[in-house]
Amino acid sequence: MRSILVVSPESYPSELAKEHTFLGPELPVLADAFDRVVVVPQQLEGARASLPRGVALDETLAHEVRGLTSLQLALHAARTSLVAEDIARRRQLVANPVAMKRLIAFAGRAHHARQWAERWLRGVDPRTR
Repeated sequence: MRSILVVSPESYPSELAKEHTFLGPELPVLADAFDRVVVVPQQLEGARASLPRGVALDETLAHEVRGLTSLQLALHAARTSLVAEDIARRRQLVANPVAMKRLIAFAGRAHHARQWAERWLRGVDPRTR
């Protein structure tokens, strides 16, 4: 069985990405350690830096997330226990609308990313990927 590493940074390989400092130098090492390395950014911003040999780029998650509305993110968040669990641990969130909006958006993106990863993994053929 071939080894595959999927890395999902916020916006790398954008040249403005925060992860550039640490992820860029590590990718060649990871490419040597795994049969396949796939970078799956969550956002697309600006010009892209080149990726090292042996590292693939899959932008489908970023394209999907970019098209989601706040309502769709909230619906994704409602399908998980993440929001309820966080509110139970930190009840002060309910009194802070900005924090609640961020929590719901984060949980919605996390749920969507999980669904994306499950679909992606079902499509992986170990003989070809």
